[in-house]
Amino acid sequence: MSTYTSSMILERSLNSLALPDARPELQRESDRLKLLLDMTNTLVSNLECRDLLRTVSASIRQVMHCDSVGVWLPDVEHVHLRQLAMDFPQSKGFVTEDLLQPIEHSLVGGVFKSGKPLILNAMSQQVDHVESSEARAEALESGCALPLISRGRTLGVLTLASIWKTNSAARWTMKELWDRVRRYATS
Repeated sequence: MSTYTSSMILERSLNSLALPDARPELQRESDRLKLLLDMTNTLVSNLECRDLLRTVSASIRQVMHCDSVGVWLPDVEHVHLRQLAMDFPQSKGFVTEDLLQPIEHSLVGGVFKSGKPLILNAMSQQVDHVESSEARAEALESGCALPLISRGRTLGVLTLASIWKTNSAARWTMKELWDRVRRYATS
């Protein structure tokens, strides 16, 4: 059975069985299963590392309903983090792949070193102009940076960001987004 058919059957089943009160929970479960299915399909398609991370970033962005997702990995000397992959369809071109941030004295570097997540709900008020010049140029206002940890070692950082729009009342706050990431990760 094809992936497309499996996804359609799952979605139709969830939609036909959903009670009004259970619909948000079923939608979250459907989103989580779709993300897992997309990631599995990506992993088995033998993509190059960067292409794999781009595809995973796009899947995460769609499921998490944010505007930008990036994956940052350290260089060989562990001096800088490089944004190896990014999915940001509305980018104006200021935030790009291969952007470098120093591990010392940068927000994303601090997440990498500490292994602790960072949540910014008002980037323009919480971060100095020099460090956030690209994010400001893109009008990114909120974001979170999550350490990618395996076997007790931080391997990189996953960033999610959102553009606040005055006409969009349904935007996630980064705390809500972080809570949602934790729910997916522990499900």
